[in-house]
Amino acid sequence: MKHLDLRSDRLEVACSFHLAITLGISSSSILSRLSSRLYPADFMWFKRYLFLRNDTPGCIRHEKGNTFSEIYLSYLGGPKGVCIPSSEFFTSFPPDLKFGYRRDLNKTPANFIRAYHLRDKKTGESGPWLAGITLEPSIVYEAWCSQRLGNIIVMVLEIHGKPVKAGESFTATHIVGYFDTIADMHNIYNHYKGHTVLTADNSDWRLAR
Repeated sequence: MKHLDLRSDRLEVACSFHLAITLGISSSSILSRLSSRLYPADFMWFKRYLFLRNDTPGCIRHEKGNTFSEIYLSYLGGPKGVCIPSSEFFTSFPPDLKFGYRRDLNKTPANFIRAYHLRDKKTGESGPWLAGITLEPSIVYEAWCSQRLGNIIVMVLEIHGKPVKAGESFTATHIVGYFDTIADMHNIYNHYKGHTVLTADNSDWRLAR
């Protein structure tokens, strides 16, 4: 993907959502222009507010932290974000207890990056970070980072969360990939921040605002 100026040989994938609002809309009639096979998503329709829900960078399956050592959330703990040790996720807790974000309760952060530090569950050896980067932080309505029953950490991210009318649309673009360091994540974000659209044709693909 030549439009991404990568500093490693690990693949990064840019994913874009576009939602068009039609007359007489219902939650079951909404279609994303991006196949859910590429990026699973759910739509929610509540009191004329529309949300697009996905897991970015993805749920984490583990047993007492055997598959990851820490989670990084850029929107908590100040301008540099916070690294949360895996031990915080040994017991289950609801998403509104801790490590959450809501646009109506929190200040919109300068960036919106969520990542977890992989490790080999057999040897314990550290691996790369798997990160999900939302290129326009203001589009995020709510984000979870909660331990649930069944040894899974839910990384739900909801975008838009605003009233909609017939004929309106909204978009969001995310970059998901492996990184060597947190600084690398921020470098990619700073290079592509503000983009909300991913377009593609037979010859190429590109990010747009």
